[in-house]
Amino acid sequence: MSSRRTFLRQMLSAPAGLALTTGAGAALAGPARPAFAQDVPPPDGIWNLLQEQVPAYVQPGVPRGVQLSFAGDDLSRRAVTWLTSVEDPRSIVQWGVVGATADTSELTADDLTHVQDGSSERAPFGDGADSTYLSAKRDNGPDVHHGEREVFVHRASLSGLQPGQRIAYRVGDGTRWSDIAITRGGPLADEGFRFTHVGDHGPKLAAQRTTRALRRRQPDWHLFAGDLSYANGDQRIWDLWAEQYSVMGREVPTMVAPGNHESKDFMGQAYRTRFTQPRHGSSFYDWIHGNVFMISTAAGAFFGDERGAMEDIRHELVWMEHTLARAAALRAAGIIDFIVVTQHFPSYTDHRTRGPISPDRVVVAEQILQRYQIDLLLVGHDHMYQRSHPMAYGLPTSTAGYTNTLAPVLGLEPTRPERYSNATGYIEVIAGSGGNGMYDFTEIDTLQLGVDPEMPPQRHLPWLAASARELCFVEYDVRGPEMAVTGFVFDDGYDENRGDGIPDNEPGYNGDDPRFLADADPEPFDTFTLVRKAYAEEVPTVPRLAAEILRELPEAHGELRYDVAEDCTTHDH
Repeated sequence: MSSRRTFLRQMLSAPAGLALTTGAGAALAGPARPAFAQDVPPPDGIWNLLQEQVPAYVQPGVPRGVQLSFAGDDLSRRAVTWLTSVEDPRSIVQWGVVGATADTSELTADDLTHVQDGSSERAPFGDGADSTYLSAKRDNGPDVHHGEREVFVHRASLSGLQPGQRIAYRVGDGTRWSDIAITRGGPLADEGFRFTHVGDHGPKLAAQRTTRALRRRQPDWHLFAGDLSYANGDQRIWDLWAEQYSVMGREVPTMVAPGNHESKDFMGQAYRTRFTQPRHGSSFYDWIHGNVFMISTAAGAFFGDERGAMEDIRHELVWMEHTLARAAALRAAGIIDFIVVTQHFPSYTDHRTRGPISPDRVVVAEQILQRYQIDLLLVGHDHMYQRSHPMAYGLPTSTAGYTNTLAPVLGLEPTRPERYSNATGYIEVIAGSGGNGMYDFTEIDTLQLGVDPEMPPQRHLPWLAASARELCFVEYDVRGPEMAVTGFVFDDGYDENRGDGIPDNEPGYNGDDPRFLADADPEPFDTFTLVRKAYAEEVPTVPRLAAEILRELPEAHGELRYDVAEDCTTHDH
């Protein structure tokens, strides 16, 4: 297990170089890694999976795929989203406060004392009614797939929730109801809160294992950094994924950012319709949770839509500048302590064929992120775990407290985790191995000291603090002005660790049905602590748009410039 993990020390790093995949250095060289075979059956088999795992899919009007989210800064409210097939019945949520030991098997409708009506809208469907977007749905077969149903997305709200409460609820139309689920009203003020983050999930068995591992951690909320369902135009896969994830999503509020695979579903229209987030209908939004200001951006996820990309990029960058200025003002006033941005694409990576879809967009965004001194950039896309030191423009600004080396390989004792209390720049956390396969690290031509001898030679850039090629997720434990971050990794049971969820010799596997595999226990692999920036009050709080740089963007002149290393919209990962 540990042979796949590498801790890096600054003195063992390769010569300094920018990791931004803009054309500088080896980040643009080399072919893309071949996609692994998926354990999800081919398109015809999706119909069989739906019938087996989502029986409500073929039952008109029966609620399914229930998920919670935050619809804004008001943490006393939860948005509830669910799906129905064929019919668009009334949207109702019933809920009530239950005791600390209440179990869903013991609850009845009498325990649900509050009723709230909601609304609904039709999800994109390839029958011609959404012909404006049909050209974006050619990646994965016909406009309407075998057995595909017309789907309606329902929304309602739980309101007036108090910290410490346990809330039982169900959704339906007054006759047909979902099972009762229980969620929390939120942690008490003195408890702090915990959230988790991962990207690149999908409907594979490995992704379901990731979901179960996340659920066992019992976070207060969860964040997906893009590439959620890998539907790629097949709306049935969205419905399969929604039902699979609902085991956690109906209990834990879930926030999302779009990835390149979301662009394949009517240019993001399926993504924007199927989730309920702040600024509903937009691809980017913000919200405040306790003392953390959160921003979710598209970061070029919908570059393929040449009709709207130019305007969307300008709009998002201007919005991000103003929003971060507001966040910096709140931090300077002591109302918040941390600013966190999430998106799908890494700004920096040492993987040769991965990275941002537009280096030009990264150059502009980096000016804004550094101007307002965000604390964390949480991403996916690279199917591995990587974490940076605090950095600015691709160069580390601090390695304070970092004394660890290749402990598993060299037999060294673990050392204290890193603690960053006054570092310039932000830390990027890549958690892209959420269940849809894994990538190898970038190879180099000569052997380098400080590299796992069981892996091919690898190139590591000076900003990189830790990396692992295993299934992963990250937990963020916020306690006042400190945030403890832990990267968890676990094997999926396959010797070559391809993330396909099919073990060959794992205890508990009966050799016949991979659904009976035994879940691995995630191991804490990488830990560090962030402390509120000591100079937070000095960070600019007035928007100062990078107008000159913005005008240099090729997108501003109508020219879409993709990452020359890889068009990330054309592969399975």
